[in-house]
Amino acid sequence: MIDTFGNEIEGATIYLLQLPDSVTVKLGVTNEKGNFIFSNLKVNVKYILSVRSLGFEKTTKGPFSFSSATTSVQTGNIFLLPSLQQLREVQVEERHMPIESKPGKIVLNVASSPLFSGSNAYEILQKAPATHVTENGISLNGKSVHVNIDGKSTYTSVSDLINFLQGLPASSVDAIDLVSNPSSNFDALGAGGIINIHLKKDQNVGTNFSVTAVGGFSNINSSFDPNYRDGAGFSINNRTKKLNVFASYNYNYSGQYRTGGVDRKSIYNNSLTAIDLAVINNVDRTGNTYRVGVDYYMNSKSTLGFNMGGFYNIFNFDKSNRSGFRSSTEIDSVIIGSGMQKRKLGNINFDANYHAVFDEIKGDLTISADYLKYKKTSNENIINQFINGDGISYRNNIDLINSAPVNYNIKAAAVDYIQPLGKKTKISGGLKTSLLNNRSSMALISVKSSSFVPNPDFTSSFRYREDIYAGYAMLSHSLKMLDLQFGVRVEKTISAGFYDNKDQVIDRNYTDFFPSLTATYASGEKANLTFSYNRRISRPDYEDLGVFIAYIDQYTYRAGNPYLNPEYTSNFDLSHFWPNKISASLKYSQGNDVLLNVLKQDDQSKTLTQIRSNIDKRYVYGLNVNMPLQLEQWWDLTLNFDGLYMKYIDHSTVDNYSNASPDVTVTALQNFRLKNNYSIDLFGSYETASVSGIFSFKPIYYLDIAFAKSFMNKNASLKLKVDDIFNTRKYKYASDYENLALSQFEKYDSRIATLSFSMLIGKSTIKSVKKPASGIDADQQKRLGQQ
Repeated sequence: MIDTFGNEIEGATIYLLQLPDSVTVKLGVTNEKGNFIFSNLKVNVKYILSVRSLGFEKTTKGPFSFSSATTSVQTGNIFLLPSLQQLREVQVEERHMPIESKPGKIVLNVASSPLFSGSNAYEILQKAPATHVTENGISLNGKSVHVNIDGKSTYTSVSDLINFLQGLPASSVDAIDLVSNPSSNFDALGAGGIINIHLKKDQNVGTNFSVTAVGGFSNINSSFDPNYRDGAGFSINNRTKKLNVFASYNYNYSGQYRTGGVDRKSIYNNSLTAIDLAVINNVDRTGNTYRVGVDYYMNSKSTLGFNMGGFYNIFNFDKSNRSGFRSSTEIDSVIIGSGMQKRKLGNINFDANYHAVFDEIKGDLTISADYLKYKKTSNENIINQFINGDGISYRNNIDLINSAPVNYNIKAAAVDYIQPLGKKTKISGGLKTSLLNNRSSMALISVKSSSFVPNPDFTSSFRYREDIYAGYAMLSHSLKMLDLQFGVRVEKTISAGFYDNKDQVIDRNYTDFFPSLTATYASGEKANLTFSYNRRISRPDYEDLGVFIAYIDQYTYRAGNPYLNPEYTSNFDLSHFWPNKISASLKYSQGNDVLLNVLKQDDQSKTLTQIRSNIDKRYVYGLNVNMPLQLEQWWDLTLNFDGLYMKYIDHSTVDNYSNASPDVTVTALQNFRLKNNYSIDLFGSYETASVSGIFSFKPIYYLDIAFAKSFMNKNASLKLKVDDIFNTRKYKYASDYENLALSQFEKYDSRIATLSFSMLIGKSTIKSVKKPASGIDADQQKRLGQQ
């Protein structure tokens, strides 16, 4: 029993009627997979099925008959259409825990807690179990992760992905899935699995309109003025029996301070130089996201959809830094840098999708096609002043203009097909192709006496093309208490990079196989034990393959590496799932040619260069436990324990570099439901000291609190939230890699107070159902590396 989107319907009532009198002879209910069975029926008697389920039209199927007592009849998929009459009369309310464990994934239900209100997607992910989110990237279970938006890639670099998520408001996010062991029908990209962000899309019958508004402020400490944030948005949809038309728009603005410091030492000719860098940045972000689309229900078995969406974000950076140089305890010289940078990012995406179910053969077909266009501009004015130990300028200022535009487009198409073979076996397969064309450049220009002189060492232009062709096949089979799923995915990558000002071409052509295996043993009472294995890939960011040097400040650069190889990771997972009680998993993974940012210090010039490199190995051992508890009717508690042991090994260094440490994170989310529709949520997190690549981190801990009040028959709500109420979130880390000895800290105004209001106009009369994911799952996330 399925709906028009192919979702199984549990709890549908099935009447078995005997002809010709249509007398009810048996009654049944569908299970959680939408299946049912009737046995011990009469031979040579005609039967029909009458199906009823809340929110759907009454449906009949048949007639059926049996030629012998051993004959079996499979009805095939039975489709239920939404019932307009009934749905307008019935109000369905369902409460989800903010963090839910489900088979194979963890789900963050964003609307279920005021702790997520007034935030953006970046801040929401910081509360996700087993997830680490910083300005340098996102990881799941200690490994780089592949982030999708509605099953599709944003096709951006790490830094641009972070910028996009910081501009995506919580009011436009429905739920977030954390999937650590995806099957073969998903792209193989992402050593740690995938994070899929579902945007809101109303499925309610009739016309519905919702609005949101947010206001707030943050303050790093009493020495700084407060930063403010505000936002507003709306969504509207109209659904009839044949059409669902929807549109949404969200605006948000936020300001944020960032402070930091770096202490490093350089030894050259037995002479020690210590460099102390202090940084203060003020960042203003303005985000705009939009989406329009239509779903056409051609019949009970076919749906055709068209969507257009995108974002346009503006970032203004006011930067200042002070680099002090000393050979003893006294400062020898100082470089004072200041910069104003404006960065604009925008994309527009068109997609078409078709979904059909073939009743005669019970097949399921999905076809999708996408076109995405992305543009980024980045322009910065920089001034460097040079002061000696006596506070006197010892050379002329250096005035610079730094520019780094990026343009690219993506064309992608996919087809997926599922075919049951009897009651216990199912095969599926699909094909996909994605074609990317990218053009980026960077230029550092010196301003001298009103003339502009390009610096050839920091000026380059790069064109990159990457074509990926993929196919997969999967086989699923159910035994009495054991479900097996085996799959294999093949991906062929053809890429080429061209430099307009250098005689060098990057040319890659390789084919990889990615097997996956899942075995689930049902141990009773809906509990199960699952073993899973998969192999995954992390491809280098496009721009990391370039031959370039990017200017950050006078003594800090970022460089490309044309010799990067893909990273390959094998993941093993043994998990136990007990709905609404406890879930636990043991994890092990081994990564080869691991992609990491490393720092190279030139002791003679005192410069520090960040470069992407492959190191030999990464080992991760993990234990995750998630426990939802209902302590009282009005009090819920969700506890999460993530324990990792991570080890990095690099034999390419002189001293055979190794870095290892445990990493334990404990979180607790409490929800108190009070009288008169008031509620309070508390979220606390503590992470022990840990390692990531060549860096060792100090512990991190913080506490968030939120209050909520709903009214207007729960169609409106007011939420007040304070993140990091004790202002304790601060990142401290160090590195001792080759000739580098470095310690660093970063602090941003993480104590943020926001007040948000939301209101729904219309009737919430049917539980929202999600369309099946497109066959196009993201394949190049985080890989456009222009910063």
